[in-house]
Amino acid sequence: MENNVQVQKTADISSLVGVVIVSLSALTAYNLGEKFNHYILFDVTIFIISLVMLILTFAVFRKVMAGLYKSISNSAINEQVQSNCSQEVSSDNSITEIQPVILEQMPDSLKKYESILVEEQLKEVKRKRDTMIAIREYVVEKASKYLSKENISTLFHNIECLAENRVTDCQPIHSTKESKLSSPSLRHLAWNIGERLGVSRRDRAVFIKSSFPYELRNADIEYLEANLRVNAQCDIPIDVPDKGDFRFHNNT
Repeated sequence: MENNVQVQKTADISSLVGVVIVSLSALTAYNLGEKFNHYILFDVTIFIISLVMLILTFAVFRKVMAGLYKSISNSAINEQVQSNCSQEVSSDNSITEIQPVILEQMPDSLKKYESILVEEQLKEVKRKRDTMIAIREYVVEKASKYLSKENISTLFHNIECLAENRVTDCQPIHSTKESKLSSPSLRHLAWNIGERLGVSRRDRAVFIKSSFPYELRNADIEYLEANLRVNAQCDIPIDVPDKGDFRFHNNT
């Protein structure tokens, strides 16, 4: 809209110039009319002719100049549009060139993601292994004077069943030694081991009852579950692990 107004103004100015030229021509013609003593009919005729010529000239000049300037303006607009299109194409090409780079970097990110998962899995496996080693060392230290080597091997098997949520596969231990583990010691042993493995109190109770059915013949699962951590004077005390740690303390 603003473009058209500007074109119209320019055309009007150019037309004014054309009218001035024609007016001078008409004035010259009028001066020539003086030779005929300015007859009224002659003067009126000259005036009408001049007026018509001025109007026609103005219209012609206005139309011609408007068309000319409009053509020039359209040409400039087309050049601007082509320039903008070229810039957009260049921008699109740049984006197209960048996209393969991004796509090439994505697999590296996925590899990093997978490596992090593998690293976390390895850490978890190592922690479980270290936890089981600590539990076995603890069992040997606390139960060797009460259990034979074969009994301790069976207890190791039962601990693995506890860790793998297979407490029903636990095997009974028949101790041949005269010294027997007391009920409080067995309850504390089950609680201490289960706390490192993160298993439920119920599973701990089933584990210890299945492992030592003779020593715990007078205690049912519900009783054991409710009294695992009850302090009592015995050879194996409660051993609460430090936060985030699985190691046992050197208590006697």
